Amino acid sequence: MEGIWKGDIANFLMSLKLKLSKQDFELWSVISWLIWRDRNLIFHGGAARLPRSLLEDADCWLREFQHLVGSNKISASQTMANCDKKWTAPTMGQLKLNVDVVVTSSSGFIGIGAVVRDCHGIVLGTSSLKFAGHLSSFLAEYVAVREGIKFAIDYGLSPGVIETDAQNVVLALQAKTFNALEGPVVRGHL
Repeated sequence: MEGIWKGDIANFLMSLKLKLSKQDFELWSVISWLIWRDRNLIFHGGAARLPRSLLEDADCWLREFQHLVGSNKISASQTMANCDKKWTAPTMGQLKLNVDVVVTSSSGFIGIGAVVRDCHGIVLGTSSLKFAGHLSSFLAEYVAVREGIKFAIDYGLSPGVIETDAQNVVLALQAKTFNALEGPVVRGHL
């Protein structure tokens, strides 16, 4: 793949996408993400797993993604919808926790992602969780924030800024007001 690296990750990914078939690029992306995830697990005291296990996971994640895109539950363009938004750094000396969630009601799974970066944008830790369940979008977003904070604390990272795209969760947490259905779940963790 000589000549593919242009100095930043966005150019690298775009060049790679142009050189590989769609199927190969998707597989490369999933395997790369899982290698990075395993690297972080090992770095934080977890155990390494066998390459065969990683490849089996990659196949599972890729089939699930392709199923969702193919079933019109999400479109490939929706997966790129937020790519135009630029990440903003926290103030000097602070860490920033970004969290997000995906709820696939048809499969009954919830996925959570979290990343902690410093004021220079350097990734200090990442986490992802997938679990079975049916939650409202509010509760799923709340759980993402809660699990992101728990992850950061467990690894000695103290974010001064927490960012999510769920404004209703942010407002509810700031005001500490929740509706009757959500209140008991959320109040137990404040």
